[in-house]
Parts: sequence; C-alpha cells; structure tokens
Amino acid sequence: MFSPAFPQRFVSPETYFASINVAERLQVVIEQMQLLSRWHPRFIQDGILASVNVDGQTLDALQQSHEAKQLIASMPWLRFEIVENQGTLSQEVLTMFPEMRRLWLDDFGAGVANFSSLMQAHYDCIKVARELFILLQKSDEGRQLFPSLVALLSRFCNHVVVEGVETQEEWGMVMQTRADAVQGYFLSRPQPFENFSELKSTL
Repeated sequence: MFSPAFPQRFVSPETYFASINVAERLQVVIEQMQLLSRWHPRFIQDGILASVNVDGQTLDALQQSHEAKQLIASMPWLRFEIVENQGTLSQEVLTMFPEMRRLWLDDFGAGVANFSSLMQAHYDCIKVARELFILLQKSDEGRQLFPSLVALLSRFCNHVVVEGVETQEEWGMVMQTRADAVQGYFLSRPQPFENFSELKSTL
C-alpha cells in the first residue's frame, strides 16, 4: 500500500489496518467489495472466487452494516480471509455468522494461526503460509511431511491453498499433494485492478 501523502513510501497493509479503528476497517472492506462487484460477470462466467482480508472485530461489525450485507448477498463468489485467527471472537459468536461458510483461514503455520485455530470452526479454505512452506522445503523430513500436512488440513476444510509458490520446483512439489490451488509469483506478480480482465483463469 502507498499513502497518497507519500506515494513513494510503502506502507504494509498490516501496519495500516492496525492504525485505524474498526469503523474505518469496515469501510475499507465495503470499498473492496464494491470494486470487486464490478467484475461480477467474470467471476460467474469463469467460476472464480475472490477473497477479502478481514479481522474478527471487523467481521463482527459487518453484521450491523446493511450496505455490506446487501453486497455479500449479491456476490456468491466472495470469501473472507480471516487474519490468523478469529481475532478475539469466541467460537460461539464466530459460528453464528451467516458468513461462516465463506470463511478462509489465512497464513496457517504463521503467527497464531495453528492447529488450535482449526478447533474454532470448519473453514471453507485453509491457506498454508509461505513461511511454513519454505521451512518444510529445507529438509528431507519436511518435504516428506508436506503432503501429509496438506492431507490432514483437507480434513478440516473444503479446500487447501498453498501460499508463496515462486518456482517450477515448488509448483511441482505442491502438485504432488491434495492441495486445491496455489498463490504466488510463479503464477503472477501482483497486478493493478485494471488488469483483472486480462488475467488468465487457467494455466
């Protein structure tokens, strides 16, 4: 992210969102959904899913926003990546949300997103953090463990995505597992929103 006041200075999304309140985070999420809604025909036609990062407090605040609820109802392809864990939400509160079936667990294996997070809910998707993916590649034992880890995670969700795939070798490693998809520079560098119509939906 770049600040309009300092366009030459990069600001990490984590730093930015930590510095704003819940109401402002909710507004950012709504703006992201509005942008994504412009591409509704492409998402439907090609069967593409889109995810938006959200923390537990913002997910809770979203329940009170009529505008957000209307957008979500019109976007069956929308998913929410909950950051590291439910973010101070109890299991009872989390499972009551209508969006529960759309929740993805982000960065499994980094920060506080670990096996205890899997006890909180049945996520639609679990994303394996690049940090964990890199760590497992550093030893024969890790490389042997990786397919079993993906298979185990698939028992707790509908889909498993591996983050940070950057090379042909890493792509081949993931292809030997039950992972459903990958994310990383091997597929594409980050692109501006305007280029979405040109992105390939298949390799």
